[in-house]
Amino acid sequence: MGRDVEISIPAAKNMIQSLRAIGYDAITAITDLIDNSIDAKATKIDIYFLREDSAGVQIIIKDNGVGMCEKELQKAMIIGSKDPSDERETGELGRFGMGLKTASFFFR
Repeated sequence: MGRDVEISIPAAKNMIQSLRAIGYDAITAITDLIDNSIDAKATKIDIYFLREDSAGVQIIIKDNGVGMCEKELQKAMIIGSKDPSDERETGELGRFGMGLKTASFFFR
């Protein structure tokens, strides 16, 4: 089983407002994270919605995909770290490397 890793996400208030203005919403964010699970060769994806008192809902997306080491996760959170012109594997869904970042900003 994986371990929790603390990563730094830049202050994102303006980014969240911009994403919402162009129609990025919770469903799109969840879909981006599921796409990442599929790209990581997951054969099982579980999604949990847990109500947390007045704080709202906690969303957990858990898969059995390949995963990332801490260094890869840190790199994945840097805008521009993926070259969209790089050759991709057949069936790979992500091209621009923005799904994890935008979903993280959205749910912050």
